Amino acid sequence: MRFYCGLILLVMLLGIGNTKAQEAYVKRTYYDDAKEVIKEQYFVNDTIENKLEGTYSSFFLSGSLKSEGNYSNNEASGIWKYFFENGKPKMSGAFEKGQSTGIWTYYFEQGGKRSEGLLEKNQKNGEWLYYFENGNIKSRGGYDQDIREGIWNYFYEDGELKAQAYYKQGIGNYTEFDSSGKLKMKGPQAM
Repeated sequence: MRFYCGLILLVMLLGIGNTKAQEAYVKRTYYDDAKEVIKEQYFVNDTIENKLEGTYSSFFLSGSLKSEGNYSNNEASGIWKYFFENGKPKMSGAFEKGQSTGIWTYYFEQGGKRSEGLLEKNQKNGEWLYYFENGNIKSRGGYDQDIREGIWNYFYEDGELKAQAYYKQGIGNYTEFDSSGKLKMKGPQAM
């Protein structure tokens, strides 16, 4: 019986020690010396090394939210959201070990998607879509390690095909059409 009581006491003490080790301290920075206008708020796991751990928020001088996300072991992680000063979304996506990864979406200041695509280790990869402010697709194509690759289609604001390009390692053969669909020009293009 003493053995079990001792074991339970040991587990409880280890549990309390772990809780203490996981404690976070809130930190704030300010725009002003009087510390009335908050610039950012975040958590650190100690007050010596100040490694970021937990939620992070930054604010515009006006007080509206600028960004929010999380840190794990001093690196951005999970879903992050960024905002324009008017409160509308600016961009959102995920971080893993401090690098952009997964689908990222960017917005126009007055609303609506501006672009969307896959980021892997901070580089564009796979298909990306770019939009006009009216919501129609402006261009669509693929990237390989931040370099345009494969077929890209470009559109007029009304949705009609404007041009096509085929890229190999960022160098493309470009063909453009007028609004009636007739060939307008053709030639090489580097991006």
